[in-house]
Amino acid sequence: MKDFEQHLQNQRPRQIPESWRNEILSQVREAAAPETSGIRHPVSGIRHPVSVLKYLSSTFLWPHPKAWAGLAAVWLVIGWLNWSTMQPETPLLAVRRPAASTISPGQLASLTEQRRLQRELLGLVPVVTSEPMDRPKPQPALKPQSAVRQPCGFA
Repeated sequence: MKDFEQHLQNQRPRQIPESWRNEILSQVREAAAPETSGIRHPVSGIRHPVSVLKYLSSTFLWPHPKAWAGLAAVWLVIGWLNWSTMQPETPLLAVRRPAASTISPGQLASLTEQRRLQRELLGLVPVVTSEPMDRPKPQPALKPQSAVRQPCGFA
């Protein structure tokens, strides 16, 4: 066995004929991209975007095309049902206002105040204050503390 291995190591590898090499490489390139090999731009050599999209979609959908088509049909039906059941200009919340005679003036005033506060909190209306703002009191000047500390009274 060692003689055979030594015999193989001593042999010089032969060169593959150039025509065979080119033919083998062209077949490998065609096998690597069968869908898009013939659809290149004649000048730049770039693949056409539609052919690339077709190739990618076919490789993604290839294992179960009927299942993907059925799923797409189900989504289309769901979308159609959603669109067909929508009512135009439907208010999000129905507001029921009680008759004016059932609200006392005090309740009306508190509701008006609540709505005003709500608008202020949401930033829809500038804040209105009825009392003038107090200016901050000036801080007294700091006095130096004595070096002798008083006992704090804790035992």
